[in-house]
Amino acid sequence: MTVVDHTASLEPGPVNLDGMDQSELEAFVKATGDPWPERAAERMFPGEPDGMRTVRWLQQYASNKVRAMGCRERGEIELALKYEIYCQRYYNELPEYARW
Repeated sequence: MTVVDHTASLEPGPVNLDGMDQSELEAFVKATGDPWPERAAERMFPGEPDGMRTVRWLQQYASNKVRAMGCRERGEIELALKYEIYCQRYYNELPEYARW
């Protein structure tokens, strides 16, 4: 089985997750997920000692945003708002170098 490294699509520096559509967010989650979180951190935030933790928080933000978008599409607004609150919590924990 061949494992594809999806981190090649990642650029150094912060990424505006709020400017992405659902498919872009899903691609980001895939690119930053297992087995590549360390490589994603190295590509996005080289030299940052907490880069991997930051990538994980960004991944969680993106994952919850995808869920919120799906809820809104189905008319589940209250549930979408809960996922958006989770997003805000992850954003608030991001270091300055990772915020957009």
